[in-house]
Amino acid sequence: MPGFEPAEVRVELLGEVLTVEAEHREAAEKTAEAAERTYAHMRREITLPAGVEAERIEATYRNGVLEIHLPRTPEAVGRRIEVKI
Repeated sequence: MPGFEPAEVRVELLGEVLTVEAEHREAAEKTAEAAERTYAHMRREITLPAGVEAERIEATYRNGVLEIHLPRTPEAVGRRIEVKI
């Protein structure tokens, strides 16, 4: 998500849908020939799988990279099954 400031990024959880949204607006720059504005908008919705601990979700944004950590419940971690010969 390069080009966005941390204050422009919003992460929300509603039920089992995680929404990531960012909006960037810059004031118009007027020159003798024209006025130019910069606008950028991004929105993604992700349905989370069962077993995610919603209370422990964390998000960090550094250098244009958004990281969202979704911790799983112990039951959702799974287990390794041995392959027998």
